[in-house]
Amino acid sequence: MNKNIIFYTIDNRHAAIVYMVLKALGFKRVSLLNGGKVNWLVHKGPLCTCNWHVYRGNFNPGDWLSIIVNFNDYFINFDQVYELFANGNIGNNTLLIDVRSPCEYMGSDVDIWGHIPGAINMPWNLFLESRTNRFRDHDEIMKVVDSYGLSPNDDIILYCRTGGRSALVWFALTELLGFSRVRVYLGSWLDWMSHGAPIKRSEEP
Repeated sequence: MNKNIIFYTIDNRHAAIVYMVLKALGFKRVSLLNGGKVNWLVHKGPLCTCNWHVYRGNFNPGDWLSIIVNFNDYFINFDQVYELFANGNIGNNTLLIDVRSPCEYMGSDVDIWGHIPGAINMPWNLFLESRTNRFRDHDEIMKVVDSYGLSPNDDIILYCRTGGRSALVWFALTELLGFSRVRVYLGSWLDWMSHGAPIKRSEEP
């Protein structure tokens, strides 16, 4: 496909996941609308009230045969995360980062909250401007990353509630800062809980 594909949602959480999936499928010309619809509305961008737009393309289903799928470079599943946890690799060889809010991480408000043992908390909104939902400037993002002691060669797994917030942090780390070993745990906290896996309710990893 020769066209550039631009994704957005209200706050770009789910748009970031779709972006990752297409990147994993080998698409090269995909983009996120920085700030999503939130930023568009802040700057009074024009809006359409019709039901949808349909664009005719020339995509050939046969092209899928030549696409190299690299999902393992982008995503990780429960079995893989649990194996890292069981083998004591979280916090040693691999950094597991919970990008939800501190309250969700600590489990202080709702019984179903808490975090995967060994995960550190790095809230997703640290990477975004509060008013526009745009990514912060490169230098500001670097300050966040440096404050958590992260480096571009770290093996990093991100999770949130379902994966959307993690995908935005993935975008900031990989596409904006050039980190090369970052993956998102698809299903994230809800998937971990559904398996009855161990959880921790504390400020500590």
